[in-house]
Amino acid sequence: SSKMAEYRIPGVALGVFKDGRSTIGGFGLTNVDDPQPVTSDTVFPIASISKTTVATAIMRLVEKGRVDLEAPVRRYISDFQVQDESVSREVLMWHLLTHTPGWEGQLGTPDRGSETLANFTSGLRDLPQLARPGEVWSYNNAGFGVAGRVLEVVTGTSINDALSDLVFRPLGLSHAFTRTGTAMTHRFAAGHRENSGVTSVNRPFALPANVSAGGVAMSIASLLRYARFH
Repeated sequence: SSKMAEYRIPGVALGVFKDGRSTIGGFGLTNVDDPQPVTSDTVFPIASISKTTVATAIMRLVEKGRVDLEAPVRRYISDFQVQDESVSREVLMWHLLTHTPGWEGQLGTPDRGSETLANFTSGLRDLPQLARPGEVWSYNNAGFGVAGRVLEVVTGTSINDALSDLVFRPLGLSHAFTRTGTAMTHRFAAGHRENSGVTSVNRPFALPANVSAGGVAMSIASLLRYARFH
């Protein structure tokens, strides 16, 4: 609580799993304008931890024989294209999940509903190549956007339903969401910013449209359960 006060943090959820036991604590408030106590079921955006849920979903498909990590991305997205044609042909699934496709990676995308990832992936045609696939590790949101699109193509569902069907529901994650409208119907921790010593709520808010790179929201209870089984 002293550190929360020092850094003006409105609310924190903390979970520890040790020796077969889970310990969870909620501290502070969800929202300085509409304060509710943070609990084990308060839903927080988990940002890039979202990438691990996509990798888990892909690996479930690998176990089922529906995805091959050594296969080229074009096996699943036949018209996949970046600026370098040889990379377009040769980049493999495992490159997407290990931040090693070698192209520029810090890309956002507008929300186009169910077509968001399809639009994002098709828009990579002029994406410049900075290194050969597998040669250099560099944090890469774009690679996970493509991995999310592969999930959609292979499962025939949206990224939202693919993550729910392959990860959230099988693990019993009752408070894990990818849609802003659903997440916000639960006790939700708002994002905040500080300006001149005043803490205020970030507005407007929406989970990132590139769900695969950072668009999951989860409670600490669900996140800890996920970590136990991950």
